[in-house]
Amino acid sequence: MTWKCETGEPPIDFLTDKLKLGGLKTLAVSPKILRVYFHVIRTTSGTGGVTTADVNTALNVLKNDFSVAQICIIEKGRSYINDDYYCSNITTTKFEQLVTVNNQPDAINIYFVPYNSFNGGRASGIPGNALVLDGNLMTTSVVSHEVGHCFGLYHTHSGRGCDDFVHCAENIDESNCSTCGDLVCDTPADPCLSGVVSFDCTYTGGGGFTPDTRNILSYTLPSCMNHFTTGQITRMHNTIDASTVLQNVLVKVVGPSTMRTSATYSVPDLPAGSTVTWTVSPTGAVNISTSGNIATLSYNYIWGTITLTASVTTSGCTANTNPKTITVGTPVPPSGQYMINGMSNPSIGYYTQYWLDSYPGATAYYFDVYSSGASLPPTVYPQSGPNLGVIFRSAGSYTIRVRVTTACGDVWFNNQTKYVTVSTYSRYVLTSNPTNEEMTISATEDTSESRSTKIKEFRISLFNEKGGTVLKQKSNGKGNLILNIKNIPNGIYSLEIIEKDRTVKEKILIQH
Repeated sequence: MTWKCETGEPPIDFLTDKLKLGGLKTLAVSPKILRVYFHVIRTTSGTGGVTTADVNTALNVLKNDFSVAQICIIEKGRSYINDDYYCSNITTTKFEQLVTVNNQPDAINIYFVPYNSFNGGRASGIPGNALVLDGNLMTTSVVSHEVGHCFGLYHTHSGRGCDDFVHCAENIDESNCSTCGDLVCDTPADPCLSGVVSFDCTYTGGGGFTPDTRNILSYTLPSCMNHFTTGQITRMHNTIDASTVLQNVLVKVVGPSTMRTSATYSVPDLPAGSTVTWTVSPTGAVNISTSGNIATLSYNYIWGTITLTASVTTSGCTANTNPKTITVGTPVPPSGQYMINGMSNPSIGYYTQYWLDSYPGATAYYFDVYSSGASLPPTVYPQSGPNLGVIFRSAGSYTIRVRVTTACGDVWFNNQTKYVTVSTYSRYVLTSNPTNEEMTISATEDTSESRSTKIKEFRISLFNEKGGTVLKQKSNGKGNLILNIKNIPNGIYSLEIIEKDRTVKEKILIQH
């Protein structure tokens, strides 16, 4: 029996690109449980299609072939697609359309088209989460062949024949096995076995090859397929670990990543008869009660990070889910790297910016400004995120604190308090800031020198946040200047007050 797999090989290998591997590397292999979902294609009237018995057989073939690879296959479910359009002549266009119909993102989607309508199979990608297979081949290991593509495997003849020439050809002595062929070094060089394997699974071709006629990823007879090599198994696990698409297919613990008082977790879509054993690390960090595939955690007066793992036994195999990391309890104020930034000695009347470095997991920030000895309270302008604007109206001492809200509660940054001193003397006084139409800038008496002086002549430049000049103006010769900012958009601006021998720089807020 001859058949053909139409799975296309990508020009750049996923693992080589993702993990920057020069050929296959032996990484850790741990047992895994992955879901499949079956789609049976029938006529528009709901007749025809493969039988339920054959779908059950296909599931058993997958379980058997992948069990040795420490990959446990379980069924999430199955459905029917009643559409004459998909019952014959599966072109590339039809294939690409079909694999999107009722596609389950958390499973390998296997679409069985009616008997004798395709004469082969095709996976959606290497790696991928969908495949289409002719009903005549579904009860053979050709179904595992296509799932093998989804898990990152290439044909053993890749680069040698049967239209697979994207990769370079592997030498017969396998000296370039890590960079050519199927990129797996324990699969011998393969010329393409279509039509050159006898019914007793003997290679009948020539050319000096000694191919593996029983490898599931070859073009051998379906009745001869019975194994993956150790290198292929390693490659599948490497791909599953690295692929976001396949991580979605893994059976995993589902539930919130943060817990303040209690939370519920589960391992969904397990077959009947499955058992789940739950483990929390560190032990005693939370209280746990379980019922089958559901675990309820409750706060045990210990804050911090825990991991929750489910050991699932199903369909004759046992595997641990990837540990789920959970932040538990009320957070503790962070260490000193989270400081309130901004001026410690600002001037009266000017807009001053304060900010906190973004805190992981924060959902809101609340600033408080307390005054001591100030005759007028400051004007506070909360902004989005960890930012605050303040205009100090009078001299005095001020304290700024910030409270951060997270899913686990509120954090007070007590040890990151900002202390601010606003002195009596300010070289210039601004009035009506924030302002609507006008703002007055007045020079004050300068007593910092040997005699009292008052600046009478000065000029100003106003810049927007991008550094563009918005306004330039000179004082009236009496130490005052009135700015008309009616047509200037809202925002924070840099103000430069330029005297004969110095420049004063401040921030102002315009808010109509």
